[in-house]
Amino acid sequence: MKNNNKAIIFTHHNNTDFEIQNSNIIKNYNPNWDFYSIGFEGYNLLPGSLTAYRENYPNNTGLATITTQCPDNPDWYSCDILLCEAYRQIPNYESYFVIEYDTVCNCSIEDFFKLDQDFFGNNVKHNVDEWEWVDRYLSFSNSSKRDFGAIGQSTCIFFKNYALKKFYTEMTDNKHLYHNMLSELRVGTVMKSLNILNKPRPDIEDFISYETWRINPNFNQKYFYHPIKSFDIIDER
Repeated sequence: MKNNNKAIIFTHHNNTDFEIQNSNIIKNYNPNWDFYSIGFEGYNLLPGSLTAYRENYPNNTGLATITTQCPDNPDWYSCDILLCEAYRQIPNYESYFVIEYDTVCNCSIEDFFKLDQDFFGNNVKHNVDEWEWVDRYLSFSNSSKRDFGAIGQSTCIFFKNYALKKFYTEMTDNKHLYHNMLSELRVGTVMKSLNILNKPRPDIEDFISYETWRINPNFNQKYFYHPIKSFDIIDER
């Protein structure tokens, strides 16, 4: 039910105590946002979650076969489809904030991020022509040389409605161009074409990374940290 003009999209693939506790924390810190959990069809999701279907979107099965990361799970390469499905199912919000299940926080979204942009990612990159994921995409026959960009990690991403709508439309109208392209590359390339490929704050790399050892969490400050797989690390501090 739509009560606010802003929606949190909580992406996940499992229903454990961690997802339950973390989703409740995020809800409690952000009562002025409507909260939606979402995951792909076929997973054990939180009760009441939106279910995402893959059929109408680019397929990364080929990409999965030529990499060492999760070769048996193309969904790992395609989390942006969850954003498309969220927009398809709840298209009428002014703003959307995407947060992965393994991102923890101790404050509201507005207390940590400035929401004065039409879009922001995290470790965004505007020049990624030498990135391995670009080379992998270009090795497929459906590929096309583009002005590539990258959004960084697929969490703590903010979209105004028109930006997410543009991404959804591009993925559905031209999906053949985006087969076998990593999700972070797909979002980054489309947002770059709109000239809105931005970061939320200059120190975001201190908080959001690909691996836990790359960040140095300080739980005495306001934070959104990723990836954190257990609350034990917080309880031990």
